Amino acid sequence: MLSPLLCLAVPGEAPVTRALSTAPLSSDERVPIGSASGLGRLATCIENCEIIARAEAIDPLLDLLRGGSNVQKEQYVWALSRLTSSNVCCGLIIDDEAISLFVELLRNGSVDGKLHAACALGNAAVIGVRHSIVTHGAVSPFVALLETGRNHQKDQAVRTLANLTVDKKNRAQITREEGILPLAKVLQDGTPCQTGQAARALANLAIDERNIDAITQAGAIPSLVSLLRGSNDKKDQATRALANLAFKPDSRSVIVNAGAVEPHVSLLGMEGYSFKMLAVRALANLALNAESRRPIANSGAVGFFVERLRDESDYQRSHAARALANLAIGEECHTTVIQGRAIPVLVTQLSCEDEDLKEKVALALANFP
Repeated sequence: MLSPLLCLAVPGEAPVTRALSTAPLSSDERVPIGSASGLGRLATCIENCEIIARAEAIDPLLDLLRGGSNVQKEQYVWALSRLTSSNVCCGLIIDDEAISLFVELLRNGSVDGKLHAACALGNAAVIGVRHSIVTHGAVSPFVALLETGRNHQKDQAVRTLANLTVDKKNRAQITREEGILPLAKVLQDGTPCQTGQAARALANLAIDERNIDAITQAGAIPSLVSLLRGSNDKKDQATRALANLAFKPDSRSVIVNAGAVEPHVSLLGMEGYSFKMLAVRALANLALNAESRRPIANSGAVGFFVERLRDESDYQRSHAARALANLAIGEECHTTVIQGRAIPVLVTQLSCEDEDLKEKVALALANFP
């Protein structure tokens, strides 16, 4: 028996005949499996995925996933996960029932079944169904994959958890499901891909003040500081995480003791707006602690703060003024700040239109005798 066929015109090629998974369930498992496998192999790019969607192949695949055997489900979820790389297909595939099917495979599927379900849910987490993924119980099995999964499974788990942390309610659920410690462990021991995603997840979790102590106690800070010295693609997330963690005094001390001041100051001199923006904010927070001020002042940061005061961005100028105000709380930093010619530039900012910036500038100037 042959599986039904559909002629699909693949761009750049003559029309070709591909197996389409519209075959009904059969005692011969090879029929629907072969169809699903053919679709999965065809879904090599966004355009092909959307051709498959227009050929109405998605609903039959979902039907097969609902009723197939464990062996079949592994192939069906693989094909569906490949299709979810297209946002158009993802929107057609993902609803509450599909999420429930994927979460069930995430919990009880084969090794490959879990991987493909994780991939599908990871792609779905970028199209606005994040809360539904969480309410269907996906957090616990994702956290379990971080702890005991294979590397490819961990790749998908940490990526999806990072995507889920965009939303406050999801962050609370991940915290309740004890996801912080496994994320910190991945940050420490994971592959380069995994550590970047773990840093992103922890940066988002640290937005909520109640998570800061847990992240600090999980030992994440030294690993985040190490990322500051690594490749540029991870520095953004590591700096954002440290800036958020530096909101509390105890974590600020840990950050400084981990040697974070020097790499943050180095970021101030790098090309790229995001590096400078995040580093200024982090250093401004760190300067709230008395023991942090002299290392920051002695590192050459004052000159960079003065440069940022001349920036067109109110955000940059505001955090630079805040950093100088915090440094000036300590009399031991006054000479360094004055020699860095910060005072005249601060005075010029008193005439700006941004009231918040003027308030920070006035505070900085008030800290000098």
